[in-house]
Amino acid sequence: MKKTFIKVGALAICAMLAPVFTSCGSDDDDEPFGRPDVPSITEPGGISGNETYVRLTSLGGLPIYYDNQGRVEGVGNYLDIDYSRGKILMEDQEMNIKFNGKGYIKEISGAWDYEDDGDRYKGSGKMEFNYNGGGNLIEYKIDSTEIEYEDRDKTYYEEGVTYKCTWQGGNLVRVNGEGYEKEDGETERYNESFIYRYGDRQNKFFQMPFSVTEYLLDADELSVLAAAGLFGYGPANLPSGGVESDDEGYESSFSVRFTLNKNGSIAREIFDNSSVSWDYSEYTRGMFVEQPAAKKHSVRSIFVRSAKRAK
Repeated sequence: MKKTFIKVGALAICAMLAPVFTSCGSDDDDEPFGRPDVPSITEPGGISGNETYVRLTSLGGLPIYYDNQGRVEGVGNYLDIDYSRGKILMEDQEMNIKFNGKGYIKEISGAWDYEDDGDRYKGSGKMEFNYNGGGNLIEYKIDSTEIEYEDRDKTYYEEGVTYKCTWQGGNLVRVNGEGYEKEDGETERYNESFIYRYGDRQNKFFQMPFSVTEYLLDADELSVLAAAGLFGYGPANLPSGGVESDDEGYESSFSVRFTLNKNGSIAREIFDNSSVSWDYSEYTRGMFVEQPAAKKHSVRSIFVRSAKRAK
């Protein structure tokens, strides 16, 4: 079975739009030192002529919170990042997180043990991310193992996939994935690909559109962090659409269009008949009356991608 693609119409995504920070460390450093090294979003100054910095603080009504170092510390009411402990706190669960020298995520790992409808699921997973010198994500890997307990039966699962990203002219043009799923020792392998199309419209601040990350990362929570700059630079141009396909003959295309603010930042993104507005006003915790999450966010859902086993 291939991984399941999660279509989220009004999912709020965020972008880290603070001043550029350049680390003195190498890309392999494990120290979460501050803001990720991504372009700043600026607005022309008024009478003084001085530029001002702005950052995306809400998308689709979901607030994005920052700490006093300009780092994303919270997303809505379901995700927090504890930089001192190297943890992602998600509802009543947590994952481990590591950063490279530019502030990009290089590893996420976690474990789970929970029951659902009388069945028990116990497992662990790990993701690893690699970047080129230009701050683009060029490869990532997902591996997980799990035991499912159903009545007195136990089933052992294992899955893994490696995605390689091709960038041309500053744009992500293709992602190829090679993976496998193993159930009680029987292995099934698969291949899939994503092709992105672009026009001439500039993505001035290298923001990461959700229409790219939905297919690239295939997890709502990771798309939020990617848009926040934690997975490096977005494409140089705004995408106009793309095609996803697999080795069983499945193929599906999508189109996307954008409206921009006067300074060139994204104001609205429309794709798959969904519209998401980007807001750059400043907010603090408590200013929003947040609605309960539409779905429960779980550590397991980050690592288990099989459509057959996704819950």
